[in-house]
Amino acid sequence: MNESWVNNNNKPLIFLGSCLNLEKFTAVCDENQIDIHGIIDSDYYGNTEEFCGIPVIDTEDNIEKYKDDYNFFCATNYVPLKDRVSVRNAEKRLTFLKLIENHDLNCISLVHSKAEISQSASIGKGSFVDLFAVMDPDTALGNHSHIYTFTLIG
Repeated sequence: MNESWVNNNNKPLIFLGSCLNLEKFTAVCDENQIDIHGIIDSDYYGNTEEFCGIPVIDTEDNIEKYKDDYNFFCATNYVPLKDRVSVRNAEKRLTFLKLIENHDLNCISLVHSKAEISQSASIGKGSFVDLFAVMDPDTALGNHSHIYTFTLIG
């Protein structure tokens, strides 16, 4: 695995959206000296100063002013349930992924140091690999995918 976007700390990071897994994402940022600038999310901007201790800095409408100086990570989760909150989160995630594509944002992947990743495995941009997750040889994780603790891709 030689992807240059994995744990890239060349620019501060902005989370697009949020979720309760921010603690997991920030742990990987901390271990890789990735400076977190804030969260962009119209649901929170103007309603709260911070979420999980991370400042809410703006709405999606102003994304272009951050494009060149920051890396990005879509933090809104998708859960395949049909309750109102899960459906809303799935829609919000798709909105952020379109924003990433339409503005050609530089998304990094976050991989925990205690994940076991084969050298011949590949990780797409904007993905998350949690601690104790395993990727066997010649496996691939697509763009913007999340795998959590004790997941095996083989």
